[in-house]
Amino acid sequence: MSPELDRSSLAARIAAIPNWYHVMELAPGLLTPGDFDMRAHVGAYEFPENLSGVHVVDVGASNGFFSFELERRGARVVAVELASVRQHDVPIWFREQWLAQRDAAEVARTDHLELEAGFDLAHEVYGSRVERQRCTVYALGDASPGRFDLALCSNLLHHLRDPVGALESIRLCLRPGGRLILGCSCDLTVDASYAIFWGSVDPHVMWWVMSREAIERMCRMAGFREVVWKGSFRFATARRPDHVGTMGILHAVAP
Repeated sequence: MSPELDRSSLAARIAAIPNWYHVMELAPGLLTPGDFDMRAHVGAYEFPENLSGVHVVDVGASNGFFSFELERRGARVVAVELASVRQHDVPIWFREQWLAQRDAAEVARTDHLELEAGFDLAHEVYGSRVERQRCTVYALGDASPGRFDLALCSNLLHHLRDPVGALESIRLCLRPGGRLILGCSCDLTVDASYAIFWGSVDPHVMWWVMSREAIERMCRMAGFREVVWKGSFRFATARRPDHVGTMGILHAVAP
């Protein structure tokens, strides 16, 4: 913790941010009230323990839990997140409806609380050097071609209308031989390759339910090779503790 922050003031600053996505320990025993607690599942991703000198991009970083974990392992990390909630990959009618109910000041406040405040506080507390890059996943390949050695993308694909296009963009941001570590919500109840169009905006926008085989094929169609399924884990969110999902973990290599 930085010397400027005592425990009580840090707790107050955490409480002032309503839009925590990740649970993070910003001081011993002092946790952010995030919806997703990935602390017990880090091992499932099979990150190298030593990432010294490795240039990593965390795609859809949100509050930065994984960005800071990868930095702790020695990586130079760029955390990619949207510049505005206007860029969320949602149906046009949903975006228009949402914006019509809010003035510019409220949208700007939402941008700050959802996309900036939590990350910025954790960045300050950890004394981090993680960089921020603001763009959509679809723009990443053109914005940073061949820049990274390793890309992490976790819990994002099913929120995107074009998951293959997103994977192509991630591949383009990797150097030849660069690696993708992908965490994806999936359905393991069948072996066939399928992606069901889910089409839900409540409680959050979700386009697809995908099988393991479908995700693997999407990676190959996006140009990745050596696509390897590493396993899966079960998880629930703080908002819906009774709704248990499955996160599949894949590794793949850019040609």
